[in-house]
Amino acid sequence: MRWLTSLAVWAVAAGLARAAVPEALSEAFVDGETLTAKFGGTTVRDGSTISAESVSSSPLLALNSPKSRIPANTLYTVILVDITNSRDPSTESTLHYAASNLRVTSSSGSDLVSGTVDFPYAPPASSFNNANYVFLVYSQSNKIEGLQGLPNGSTTFSINTFRQSNQLQLADTGLGYTVSERASYKIITQRFTFPNTTTTSASSVPPTTSNSPSPTQPPPEPITSYFTLPNGGMTRTVIYTQPNEPGSTVAAPPPSSSTPANPSVITGNGNAAPQNAPSRSVAALVGLGIVFFAFV
Repeated sequence: MRWLTSLAVWAVAAGLARAAVPEALSEAFVDGETLTAKFGGTTVRDGSTISAESVSSSPLLALNSPKSRIPANTLYTVILVDITNSRDPSTESTLHYAASNLRVTSSSGSDLVSGTVDFPYAPPASSFNNANYVFLVYSQSNKIEGLQGLPNGSTTFSINTFRQSNQLQLADTGLGYTVSERASYKIITQRFTFPNTTTTSASSVPPTTSNSPSPTQPPPEPITSYFTLPNGGMTRTVIYTQPNEPGSTVAAPPPSSSTPANPSVITGNGNAAPQNAPSRSVAALVGLGIVFFAFV
């Protein structure tokens, strides 16, 4: 029973390692061989999720085989297919890249170099979301003079037909990845405290050069009193504005003045005795009363 458990664990681990590549395309993968693709500054491994913008340039591929040595002078063919919504990826896919006669410079693996690009790289369309792509690597039995079975004006590509046309066995290794719009979203977080305790230094505030109100904030209306008085068969309206109210044209005595108010200014009576200035409200009532009696 123990060996059955170990076999089950190994099978699950192998399935997880090949999760991004369908079983129909990965059934003959060589144990330990891995493929890495690099698009400009973006490195893609099996199971990656990336944005369409990050894979817009032609790929640079690297084959690694740390468990087994790669025979000298082995040539490889690599294809890249889109298998999104494919019912059978081995017969229904869209070709995006194909190169032949690639080789590694080390028996343990290296970049795949010195090959021929038979089908130039076609980047994924940015309008498609959650598209699934698969790279597949095939070892060649001999040098290929131009790959056969490439699409010519057709969007449908059959991997099985392609293999048979070029005498290729099942793929040695590969990698699968997903192109998603969400991979291009960036969440920017900013640390802050609540409530906001940010203060502004007084030295950073420009000095005020004018006491006039802001053009966007008009002054409030002055406090006024309205009386309509009869005068010889006619009516006359008297408007009284309290001194020094916002918008008033009547100025009060300066604060530093100690001269008492002179009632003769209002009554015309030069013999009126000086007295302390009443409050603004009392002065307003007195003034209105005198004006009223003057018109009666």
